[in-house]
Amino acid sequence: VLINVKVSAEGKKKYNNDEYIIAATQKAEMELMGDGRVLVRVSGTEPLVRVMLEGENLEEIQSLAEEAAQVVRERLA
Repeated sequence: VLINVKVSAEGKKKYNNDEYIIAATQKAEMELMGDGRVLVRVSGTEPLVRVMLEGENLEEIQSLAEEAAQVVRERLA
């Protein structure tokens, strides 16, 4: 599952140090418990943060990706 979240230019700079985004990413990783992977990163070419999850249960990873993307939206848009 891939969700691209539009963020401000300032948001791109703040992303790495935002404790809420870090916590949301860690929560998703803990929920998957090794049965998938979570990658949240800033696009190098666009004003986006990419929220990517892989796993066996599509419903679960879709839900976790949407939760993490919402945190990114709230913190960096």
